[in-house]
Amino acid sequence: LAVITGSQGIQSKKRRPTKNKNSKAAFLRKVEEKIKSFDIQQHKVAVQTPAGPQRIRGLAGTGKTVVLAQKAAYMHVKHPDWSIVYTFYSRSLYEQIINYITRFVQEFSRGELEKPNWDKIQILHAWGGSQQSGLYQQLTATMNTDFRNFKNAISYFGTSSGRVAFNGCCGELLEHENEIPEFFDAILIDEAQDFGENYFRLCYNLLKQPKRIIWGYDELQSLEELDIPTAESLFGKNIDGNPLVSLDGVYPGEIEKDMILYHCYRNPRPVLIAAHAFGLGLRRIGGAVQFINTVGGWQDIGYEVEQVNSNELITGQEITLYRPKSNSPHLLEELVGYHNLIQYQNFENRGQELEWMINDIEKNIKEEELKPDEIAIIALDSRKKIAEQEYDYLYKGLENKKIQSVRIGTDTSADIFRSQGCVTITSVFRAKGNEASVVYVYGFENIAKSSDIVRQRNMAFTAMTRTKGWLTITGVGEQSKLLFREIQGILEEIGRVKFIVPDMNKIQRNLETYENQRRRKRTQKAQKSLAQLLKDRADVNPEDLPLDQRKKLLKWVLGNDKDIDSLLSDK
Repeated sequence: LAVITGSQGIQSKKRRPTKNKNSKAAFLRKVEEKIKSFDIQQHKVAVQTPAGPQRIRGLAGTGKTVVLAQKAAYMHVKHPDWSIVYTFYSRSLYEQIINYITRFVQEFSRGELEKPNWDKIQILHAWGGSQQSGLYQQLTATMNTDFRNFKNAISYFGTSSGRVAFNGCCGELLEHENEIPEFFDAILIDEAQDFGENYFRLCYNLLKQPKRIIWGYDELQSLEELDIPTAESLFGKNIDGNPLVSLDGVYPGEIEKDMILYHCYRNPRPVLIAAHAFGLGLRRIGGAVQFINTVGGWQDIGYEVEQVNSNELITGQEITLYRPKSNSPHLLEELVGYHNLIQYQNFENRGQELEWMINDIEKNIKEEELKPDEIAIIALDSRKKIAEQEYDYLYKGLENKKIQSVRIGTDTSADIFRSQGCVTITSVFRAKGNEASVVYVYGFENIAKSSDIVRQRNMAFTAMTRTKGWLTITGVGEQSKLLFREIQGILEEIGRVKFIVPDMNKIQRNLETYENQRRRKRTQKAQKSLAQLLKDRADVNPEDLPLDQRKKLLKWVLGNDKDIDSLLSDK
């Protein structure tokens, strides 16, 4: 596919040769030497330009950020006069997005463009502040309205939640909806689960027709909101009472309004399965806290459901989820072994835990030949004062080992996740959307301490899925031991998780929606039609099909970026 489409995906810089053929660096070298290219589904999504709103969903590691960056770059190359915005909440994504879009613009222009025209394609933090401009900040200036920074908004709206405060800020601008200018031809929103409905509505109003708003979404990485928003709840209704945005059906060119990515490329299979099952609580002693209660829902995200005869899962039934290797095609599992990519360490106190991590990081650098900037430490305790003290301990401890590190937002800009030659020390919130070859998630006992079980489990899921290689989880006391046993139970059988279907009346969050079910029915209907077409193909001469139908079929199979007319004229 890479040769046919010219899409090489994300290529890493060539890794230096290693001394030890069995070091982690040596295994990563083998992984990186394997050509990385997007699958047909990803390429198809990347080169589509929808004639209106489009949602792209997928678990962590399925490539949502890369696909959104490709879409932005593709539109910029094909429509250089368009005004395009790529926006997000986590500031540490900023540098990564610039690099992605620059690289993809070079690729799609076949080297004719060295860099994007940054006047036409803007990468903007949603909020903005003194160090970095943001979409909301720019709009307040345009509308001659007071800009509320984070501190002011938290105080004004009487909340400790940045999400709630920002939603309030956007709501204030929407009170003057008629004054919002239609500036842009396309807006792409990454990590869209971080935003409330008012930011979506603000972006919608900023767009020219046909309101080309494209958002990437993963409900399991929502760290503050329990409800799964539908398009109607995000964008509201028009004056006639009809939804402003519907994700039913397709756009011209057979471009789907609602896309799901189910192949996971970042995380090795055991990491994704462990993080996902733990996040939902499938093997939790008290039962699951989040759940998908249909076979189709699990298939959407790359699982097979075994021992089941109907689409709806029945309370009390023992079932087995299986994730095929083809949906998590990561070479490390084959090189290292399924059970050798995650380790757990329990300690009597935090001091022992931090000291052990410092020593283990030294071992990873000296013996495993990893570079410091391939390593990230993620804290699960979000209390600012405690986190700062622990970050300081880690920073000084690594410094004593002559290992450089950076505390995001303290030693470096909050816009940068990875600094060359430095271990990254950060919180879950600033780690979102980023990755490292080796990830340490510490303070795991905090997952059991909060009454907000779903939020804590989502934090664990987000932190665990930052690794593209090895994962180390550490904690203190009996609570972390119990949580580690839960994860070990999840990973007992390679690629499979056995559990009891929970009572849907008792879970805290249902991840299945009517929107998803409708999409699945449309897909099943299309598959039946295609199966019938293939069955009847012996009686049909393609030359007898009308030209417009042949063009539509070729565009659907090959993608909208292909010159179909020249393909047909060659025949």
